[in-house]
Amino acid sequence: MTQLASPESVVGDFDGVSLSRAGTNILLTRQDDKFFANIKSTDGSTTERQIIMTTGSHHRQWVWMDTDHSRNIQALPFLYLIHQQRWIPLETGFLMPVGTSVSTHVGAWNNNCIDCHTTQSRKRRLNDQKMDTQIGQFGIACEACHGPGQEHIEANRNPVRRYQLWISGQADPTIANPARMSASRSSQVCGQCHGLWSLYKNPDEAKYYYESGFQYRPSDDLSDSRFFWVTSPT
Repeated sequence: MTQLASPESVVGDFDGVSLSRAGTNILLTRQDDKFFANIKSTDGSTTERQIIMTTGSHHRQWVWMDTDHSRNIQALPFLYLIHQQRWIPLETGFLMPVGTSVSTHVGAWNNNCIDCHTTQSRKRRLNDQKMDTQIGQFGIACEACHGPGQEHIEANRNPVRRYQLWISGQADPTIANPARMSASRSSQVCGQCHGLWSLYKNPDEAKYYYESGFQYRPSDDLSDSRFFWVTSPT
């Protein structure tokens, strides 16, 4: 879902494509294995930004630009529709109330998308212009749903142990398995991304989150660290 920009990961057309949005003209180009957006603003100034990352792979793709502000990145204000092979304005690709638009400000990915499109994200905000964002892995990797895997890997280097667990049908205590959890805890593994929540319930959790990432691990009680917004059917 999230990859570093490369000839293999970028699917959009960068062959001298011209795009225009709100008075800003953008020329998409490719130089060898690198991709660029040449942006001409309404004041006449021109800026060249390198495309450094992509999000999306099945139906559409969103690309992200370098900003020269530490590890802050910025969204290109267009989405690429893979099957139709064309660019569309970013705000037309998301379901939202009339009159609103998708934010393309610097740091949008660091502040928002990173929570669910990477595994073990750490925003690490330095100040308003700089971030030292770090991640465990791009995309939704194994540990997002199964928890830390180092102990599991080390324990199962022994093939005898693996076969004993398989034959006995016992759970492996070194790894979290949503299939063996209660319905509530299993749903919470999904709910860490597929839910509406905030960290206001626990200020200490919020502080830790911005510096070191979420403390929640699969099989924990997610409600211990986050407040969920729940609406009842009417």
